Amino acid sequence: MTNVNPLAAGIRTLAAVTSPLPSPALRALASNTLLDAAAAKELLDLARRLKAASIAGHPALPLLQGKNLAVLQPASGATVSALHDAAADLGVRVARVSLGEPPPEVAECARIARMLGRMYDAIDVGTTAPAAAAELATHAGVPVYRGLADGSHPALVLARRLAPTDAVVPDDAAEGDNRRFMLQALLLATIG
Repeated sequence: MTNVNPLAAGIRTLAAVTSPLPSPALRALASNTLLDAAAAKELLDLARRLKAASIAGHPALPLLQGKNLAVLQPASGATVSALHDAAADLGVRVARVSLGEPPPEVAECARIARMLGRMYDAIDVGTTAPAAAAELATHAGVPVYRGLADGSHPALVLARRLAPTDAVVPDDAAEGDNRRFMLQALLLATIG
């Protein structure tokens, strides 16, 4: 009979979450672009490892402790998103940043992007106008996501593929957990 140390197994499970290092294609993923098949598989594999670790009783450690994420939102927005919760579980400090009303002109975005890039390890531009978001992504020097906080990023569609195959009707809680694992995988792959 073989003795199994559950703690040691958990440590291996959590160590497997972050290795091997994500490919350059996955590291470059940030904007609202479609994933190629290899990057989608890599992201799904990472999310599945996070989910397996959580099911085994080993939730995500603060693997991104000390990292900072800016979530741009209108001045009136004050909700805590699934992104905030997923990032906080990994140890990321999330700041909701308002660019003011009316939003800055595209010409001002380069200066704002450089400033935000010095302060944060990643930025979610949310519903910022496409031209301004592109300018922010060009000049920030850090990963810039479009729509993680509001759930419209194409990578989040992959969360549906984390659902158990025997589930006839998806459970809202399980769907929310799958989105959290996918968000965490994306953050680990791009700013980890």
